[in-house]
Amino acid sequence: MELGKRSSIGYTTCKPESTVKEELAELKRMIKDGQSIEETEKEKKPFRFSSKWRGPMNKSLKAPNRLLVFYLNKFGRMLPPRLLPVLDGDMVIIDEKPYEVNPKAIWRMDKYNVYLIKEIDRRPVSNEDYDEVKKRGDCTDSDVFLIKAAQRAIQKETTKAMSKMALVVIGIIVVGAVIFFMTQGS
Repeated sequence: MELGKRSSIGYTTCKPESTVKEELAELKRMIKDGQSIEETEKEKKPFRFSSKWRGPMNKSLKAPNRLLVFYLNKFGRMLPPRLLPVLDGDMVIIDEKPYEVNPKAIWRMDKYNVYLIKEIDRRPVSNEDYDEVKKRGDCTDSDVFLIKAAQRAIQKETTKAMSKMALVVIGIIVVGAVIFFMTQGS
């Protein structure tokens, strides 16, 4: 009895081998599925704040006399933004603690004007202390040059190591070839 043919008790359990045409169709299907998977991976959604955060942010666009404050607590967490009134023209109160308001310290985040406050500091996070940071030597302006110099040194070191390794390998090959030819001659 031939494989894949109908018998009196039903079909046989073995299937005939697939044809080239069927295999080609299967490969095309797999390639098409792979391409669609790649396309869906490329279409990533942009970052969005949660609704708990977006509420005060959107309200800040309509309330010009209030300040959108991002609060960094002492435990290393950023609390959801708050929309707070500015008191006496230069003060914001959060959890019964006063903080300075400096118009130069307002950050622009897309269409929102944001104020960043650390719980442990009365002054906001800003670039106002640039000169102090530069005097201390903590300025990142010169870091770009230092990082590039370090990367060049690492690259030169690896090329030197590769060239030494290549010379060692070539030397071993030459010694092996000399020994091989000397043993062949005798």
